Amino acid sequence: MFFPHTVQRNSDHYTYTAGRKKEVVLMGTKAFANFLVSIKGHIGTMISTVGILERQVKTSTADSFSERAQRELEQTERQLSRTRTAIEELKKFYVKIKIEWTRPKDRVIGHVVWAPPVSFSTAPYGYSQDVCVIKLDKEKFSKNFKGNVLNLGPEIDARKFRCLMRSQTDARFDLDYLVKRLYKIRGILNTKELRTPTTKGEPIQYVIKCGLNTRTTIGCLNGFESHVRRYFLQGSRDSVEQHEPVPFARRGDSGSIIVDTLGRFVALLGAGTDYSDVTYASPMFWLWETIKVEFPGADLCFEDGES
Repeated sequence: MFFPHTVQRNSDHYTYTAGRKKEVVLMGTKAFANFLVSIKGHIGTMISTVGILERQVKTSTADSFSERAQRELEQTERQLSRTRTAIEELKKFYVKIKIEWTRPKDRVIGHVVWAPPVSFSTAPYGYSQDVCVIKLDKEKFSKNFKGNVLNLGPEIDARKFRCLMRSQTDARFDLDYLVKRLYKIRGILNTKELRTPTTKGEPIQYVIKCGLNTRTTIGCLNGFESHVRRYFLQGSRDSVEQHEPVPFARRGDSGSIIVDTLGRFVALLGAGTDYSDVTYASPMFWLWETIKVEFPGADLCFEDGES
């Protein structure tokens, strides 16, 4: 998101003017420790794979007289070589991350520039407002910045993902996104499409999110709007609901973006539940309207020109 240089701000909102900044850290202490453990676990899995492949090579070498056996041996040897290379790269990555990212201050990626108070039944639509705007450190993103994308993660196999998307939408789900695992966001789902979702003639809209807890999941937006829900001690929360046969999100997924199968930004996830198939989220079309009041001229720079 790009900001204009001068804006008018409301006095009851947090804004950075001078003094100590409210810094944003990539991964808290626990998340960072879990990240290191996950890298070591992945290395361990690949080491086990190497052992299996080495045994397959040894067995195939003893019986490699047929043309088919020779092809299988060559494939196994290539896979073995790739796995060994990946292990060495992951080991280097682990050392680099542990040295350069262990201290929280080394993981600071920006600071908060605007954070309005959390509000419920917010005018004019009655949605929940729980959002902040962060200014990112350009130096930490410029080399690898990929634009507006959703990381699909490795949880769902590419072939299965494509099959799920093709069965649930009329749109072609581009294979390029499944190879790179980065799903391009092309715009924002408008209020009419949000309230009257349609897929293949059915009153539903399939959506995707990648959260900290449940990772990548596919859910269903049905257009139903919840206007009373108790949330801790802060009263009712109003939001859009997604209903799924299994939890679309759980505790820890808050703040995840939700996009539809056409790459449109649907909503910002507010709360998942551990005990039902309901997920609460605040529509992005409305959040973006709110942000643009505070930052006139702000632009999300979608490639299709929609801001």
